[in-house]
Amino acid sequence: MPVIAALLASACCHNTEPSLTSQNDTLNWAIGVQTAQGIKGLKQMGVSVDEKIILAAMQATIDGKEPRLSGEQYQAALEYINAVIMAGQKQAQEKAVKQATQGEAEFFERLAKENPAVKKSDKGFYYEVLKQGNGRRCKERLVAVFDYRATTIDGTPYDATYGNRDAIVHVVGAPMFQGLIDGLCLMNAGSKYRFYFPHETCTGANIENPYAPMIYEVELHEVRTDGTAVSEE
Repeated sequence: MPVIAALLASACCHNTEPSLTSQNDTLNWAIGVQTAQGIKGLKQMGVSVDEKIILAAMQATIDGKEPRLSGEQYQAALEYINAVIMAGQKQAQEKAVKQATQGEAEFFERLAKENPAVKKSDKGFYYEVLKQGNGRRCKERLVAVFDYRATTIDGTPYDATYGNRDAIVHVVGAPMFQGLIDGLCLMNAGSKYRFYFPHETCTGANIENPYAPMIYEVELHEVRTDGTAVSEE
């Protein structure tokens, strides 16, 4: 009896899962899980999956039988699967963006009307000067020393240095989201600004919700030139 058919028949007859008593057992179970998850994912993306054909193909491959698909047919099938996966990922991303940014447009429209101190930058985010310093102007490749407090647009606290850790010491332009880079470059040392970032200017700032708009209150203590400094986050 072919290997896969025998395994399936054994599982059906005994209605029990195999014992995982060795590292090799665990490895084989993981291979099965990974294969099944791939098949399940394709089904969720709209591919018409026939488990019998898939199992037969797996068995034929294990047995070393002559391939039933030409190289061109096999490549075309893989390209189709990749196209389906990419379309599914795009759809999932669009759904995530829609959910994360729900109410964003209304928030920024209301913000501009209700708070005359808020200005819109040419980079697409909004900012409010809470305190204007007269120290060195921040710009890329300089080192910024700053504290911050981050919340979602509904006011839910997300992260902060205040009371949690030391001020950030970071080369401006080294990895951080683009909105914060552009925001810091508006500031002079000694300033304190509140930034209102639409999602496209702060993608990734919120790890749990990467497409969420965010509010950052930033206090810039110092700007210096020791470009070898790195973030202390």
